[in-house]
Amino acid sequence: MGFTNTAAYFLTMLGAAQAAIVGVVPFKDTYNATATSAITVTFTTAPTFVIREDYSIVFGVYPAGTLTSPAIGHRFANVDLVGRGLTSTGGGNATIKGLALHSSDFIAGSGAYTIAAGVTSGNGVDLSVEVVVYTTPLQVLVSLRLRARTRAGVRTVDCNT
Repeated sequence: MGFTNTAAYFLTMLGAAQAAIVGVVPFKDTYNATATSAITVTFTTAPTFVIREDYSIVFGVYPAGTLTSPAIGHRFANVDLVGRGLTSTGGGNATIKGLALHSSDFIAGSGAYTIAAGVTSGNGVDLSVEVVVYTTPLQVLVSLRLRARTRAGVRTVDCNT
C-alpha cells in the first residue's frame, strides 16, 4: 500500500469512528418499585477509533455491598441492541426505557441497591466478543399493595417496606 493509499485509509477510518457504551449515568431520584413499575437506564457513550459493536445488555440488581462487579445479581431484563438497531450508539447518551423492575425484584425490601448492566460487545477487526459490567447505585422504596377479603368485602391497603 503506497503512502497515498495508507493516508486515505487512515483518514477514512478516523471519519468512521463509532461510539460505544462506556458507563451508566447515576440515578438522581429514589426509585419507587411497585408491582408494575418500569425503570429507564441511561448509558454514557464515547467515540472509539477501533471497530466496536455493542450487541446486548443483561440487567441485574442486588442489595448494595453484597456482590462485587462483574456480578449481575438478580437478572431482571435482557435488551437486544442488534434488534433495536443500536450496535453503534452515537455520541452523548443512549437510553433504554421501559425495563420491567418490580417490587418483587428487591429481595431485601427498601434501601440501597446496585444496578448492573453487562454489555456484550464485539471489538476489533475480528469482532472478538467481550462482556463488560457497568454498575451504578440505586436507592429504592418498595411499595406493596395488599388485598384482604373481609366480611365486609375486599379491602386494599398500600404500604411501603
